[in-house]
Amino acid sequence: PKVLQYLDSAKAAALSANKADLLLLMTETDAASMTAALRANLEKEGIQVRTVDWSLPPGMRFTKEENWCGQKDFIRLHALGLDEYDAVAYFDNDIEFQGDITPLLRCASTGHFLSTNGGIGEALNVGFFALQQGFFHTLFYKRSSSLRAMMARLGRKWTSAQVDKCVWNYQTSFQCRRGFNCGRVRVHHKPTRPGTDPEECLKSQLMQQRSLTSARSISVDSGGSLQARDVEVGFYFPVHDQVEGVVEVIRSARQFYPESPIFVLQDGGSVDFGNLCKQERFRCTFERMPGENSRWNPHSWFARMRRAAELVNTRYIIYLEPDVKILRRHKGDFPHDAGGVYDNFNPTMSKETKAYLERLGRTRNPHFNVTWEHFGLCGGSYYRTEAVLDAFRPEHVLGIDWRRLREHEGMDKTMSSDFAMAVALAARGWTVYPWQESAQKFSDVPSAPAALAKFKAQWPALNPRAAFQHNHKELYH
Repeated sequence: PKVLQYLDSAKAAALSANKADLLLLMTETDAASMTAALRANLEKEGIQVRTVDWSLPPGMRFTKEENWCGQKDFIRLHALGLDEYDAVAYFDNDIEFQGDITPLLRCASTGHFLSTNGGIGEALNVGFFALQQGFFHTLFYKRSSSLRAMMARLGRKWTSAQVDKCVWNYQTSFQCRRGFNCGRVRVHHKPTRPGTDPEECLKSQLMQQRSLTSARSISVDSGGSLQARDVEVGFYFPVHDQVEGVVEVIRSARQFYPESPIFVLQDGGSVDFGNLCKQERFRCTFERMPGENSRWNPHSWFARMRRAAELVNTRYIIYLEPDVKILRRHKGDFPHDAGGVYDNFNPTMSKETKAYLERLGRTRNPHFNVTWEHFGLCGGSYYRTEAVLDAFRPEHVLGIDWRRLREHEGMDKTMSSDFAMAVALAARGWTVYPWQESAQKFSDVPSAPAALAKFKAQWPALNPRAAFQHNHKELYH
């Protein structure tokens, strides 16, 4: 429905927050007026409609028939009574989720009422709040002595806190530091259209439009001449703690791709790479998230990579790891929808899995066939952004029978990001095939010419001339 124009982002946020429930509060009267088709559509999208008996508290002394927001403002009070949850977060329907909101829910569940101030200086914006459930009935309806006794009996302490509105409830650049990194925004509330501030953080679609208008940049060719070039490729680089590898990868990416956006996502860890990205010689967008080791958590991985694709907003993205060496800029066009290392040293997918994925993929691409049955989508692999945005949509990921895949492929194989991404892309009919510019470092390469030729024939992933060289584990130290 048009009123839920940012539903896809909400579904992605709920998925990354351990499959949180999505609830839509409606009065019983409004819910009764919904058509059967609308109800079915909401159910299909995974939205639970919660009916309430009032939008204005009964007996209010002040009300108006029209021209005010009372109904919209007061109906949200029902979020305080959802006692079956450990924590609840309320968001207005004009909010777009641009990152992981799990930290909000975790913090609220410990007994905090979380809110932010507003975008024009007001002390509280009610477009967002998060809280622990279970004792608000006491708070609102019991006398103070009863409240204290109840809280003591439950062993709970309730405290209020305000979180950074520039991150958790973005409402224009007001009170955000100059040069604020828009990649830090997790929840975007306002504005809904560009204003006068060129540094304003925008909704994803507006950010894409802004990127398209500035998608031509100036670079220096081999002869030292300036030339305009379309920004076709950007980089997604999830990191943890491997300092040497992270620095070297960003340095080399910036050297060979001076015009390309680089999005560094820190998955936990004890080292903060944010200051590194602020340096002019690196110029990367940085975001820090709780550690999830999402390379072995497909749902989290898909949500984060899809977010990266939206943020980078280039035609293609190259996925980096700290063990990748970039030797030069890649040559030629990207031949398929995704591609990486010629990984024939790992096992193939089963015939059952191949047939299952081809059947799913043909719902979008009637002539689809799985042409590569191995892994290979490791650091140094590329992806068509359109394919990532489509295949990694929460509803498409949830449409895959992962339990069935685990039975045929095993837990470790199914849960690894290399394999899971190939599965998700194939399930939507996108073609994955090895890329000649992505290669693997081997530790046992023979030096004798005849033996080397035999080795290369057996392991085509060995290609010292490729732009991206994976498996340089020495950079991990």
